[in-house]
Amino acid sequence: MKKIFTTIAAVFLCLMVSGCSSNILETDDGTFYAAIDDYYSDTHLSLVTLRIGRLDGTPLNEEWEPTGVLTAPDEDSMEGGFFSTFSSSVEERWFQDGAFYARYRIVTDPAHTRIAFHYFSADRTPAELDLNFSPDPAPRKTAGEMEFDDGMILESAEVAARSGILHFYLPEEEGITYREVDGEVIGQTVTQSLPVRFAALDGEGGVLWEEEGLTYPSRGGQIEGYMRLAYHVYFDDDPLPLEEAASIVLNGNEIPLTGKVG
Repeated sequence: MKKIFTTIAAVFLCLMVSGCSSNILETDDGTFYAAIDDYYSDTHLSLVTLRIGRLDGTPLNEEWEPTGVLTAPDEDSMEGGFFSTFSSSVEERWFQDGAFYARYRIVTDPAHTRIAFHYFSADRTPAELDLNFSPDPAPRKTAGEMEFDDGMILESAEVAARSGILHFYLPEEEGITYREVDGEVIGQTVTQSLPVRFAALDGEGGVLWEEEGLTYPSRGGQIEGYMRLAYHVYFDDDPLPLEEAASIVLNGNEIPLTGKVG
């Protein structure tokens, strides 16, 4: 019986970690095996299906789900320091043909290059199942540095069929709000969660996708007087026809995309 479970957890994945140099897509501990059944990665977004079962083919007891985690690397060995954004959810968990399946959704900023799992229990029995691999990224189109008349400075943009991420700068004053009491301004709040409008266009200017969302603060290079922000976009319900995408638009600023698909 398929079980659906969704959660968001502040956990880390292995990003170019010493000791994670080889790709391990299937492993066993002599009793149980774990394998990556399939995945999609672009690599800001990764969707990974993990399968766990007994080596001898004996079906797992469906009353007891295997337990494990995305493993946390040593901070000193992580390229780029901490993630500005890291979320992991198990979108689905189910048993099929005697094995256990879990479908993970992983989102990071900056983009990740390696994913590592450690499962330590299966069928109410201790297990030692470690998987780590560097996913091959899906096709993407990109854009580099640009400046716009409204003060926005684009650092980079990447768009794939299922997601995209933009890094850009806005003047700090755009994040300031003022509180007024009895006609006097008595304070101000700086926020980096700002509303934005996003669209993806084809070569004729037709809209392939459009939405409104919020920015996120993003670590990285700094420009005095500016905030460094990120915008995450997802096309899960209706994948973007990437081969048709010619440009993206953020708050009215059109950004040409480069790169071929296929």
